[in-house]
Amino acid sequence: MVSRVNDYYIIGNMVVFKMKIQEELINLVKILLLLFALFVLYQLIKFIFGGSWEKEDLIIGLLMFNIGLTISIGLSHFGLKASHKYLAGQFTSLANDFKDLSKDFRKLDSDFRSLTGDFKTLTHEFRIHLKDSN
Repeated sequence: MVSRVNDYYIIGNMVVFKMKIQEELINLVKILLLLFALFVLYQLIKFIFGGSWEKEDLIIGLLMFNIGLTISIGLSHFGLKASHKYLAGQFTSLANDFKDLSKDFRKLDSDFRSLTGDFKTLTHEFRIHLKDSN
């Protein structure tokens, strides 16, 4: 079970971590990845015009950027997928509450229909009694 208290997420009784710190670290990694990508792009442009890095160094830099981007996307996907797991239990309990409420409404409906039938019977008997008394 996952519960949220202010900015803390508590999973069971074991793990407690602050989401803001984790989000700040992920943002820092993304910024560093962007700076590295700009540096590799700069070196690629220099390579095209005949300067700086060798082909192998440039390919390794692009591979490192690709791996970093893949890990960043994976962390974002995991965070999105993991952050909604706690909703499953809440939706299940909400569905059960609606089922119970639906049963209660059906019972109220049947009670109301039986009272309506009783009222019609009483009304009919009252009319007969009024005719007899006149």
